[in-house]
Amino acid sequence: MFVIKRAVLIVQQDWDKKDEPEPKEEGAEDEEAVEEQPDDAGQEGPKEFSDEDLERRINDLTESTTLSSWEYLRRGLFDRHKVVVIAILCFRIKVKKGLIPHDQYQCLIQNKIAEPGIPQPQQLKFMLENNWLMIRGLESSLYPDLTKNMTNVSVEWSKWYEKPNPESGGFPKYVNEKSDFEKLLFLRALRADRMEYALKN
Repeated sequence: MFVIKRAVLIVQQDWDKKDEPEPKEEGAEDEEAVEEQPDDAGQEGPKEFSDEDLERRINDLTESTTLSSWEYLRRGLFDRHKVVVIAILCFRIKVKKGLIPHDQYQCLIQNKIAEPGIPQPQQLKFMLENNWLMIRGLESSLYPDLTKNMTNVSVEWSKWYEKPNPESGGFPKYVNEKSDFEKLLFLRALRADRMEYALKN
């Protein structure tokens, strides 16, 4: 306890010394006054950047800050979690740049599940009931003709659903025409167990 109190006193003494004004030598005030006089001759104002230069500097700062934040964050993550975090970070950047529609990103993150009520068609009994509810959630959010297509070509969907590695390809034609990000939406709804492998690829 004595050591702690002694340390506190030493720190307080240091603070008190910092607060005390330093003694000035004779003539020092005159020198400071001369130094403080602004010399307008030969001095330039702040440099003005063009719109292109300013945008480039902002992008460089954003990229540097993002990379530094990731380097700091990844130290506290397990390897399996790094894939998920870096994927979300990349998605957010792409959304901000307009490369991924915001409604599609929200659909992936929220994973909307429809309320039970509409019976699952016999042709789609190859999937679990929870998958059926997530498919209906996708349909209500983004793809109004999804269940109609799945019912009409159920064999094609069934083959892809039952593949051991559906993320590697062989998508149904309806899915194959979509972007890579949209393929993740269908994989999340039907084969969530393969999402980690899809993000790595």
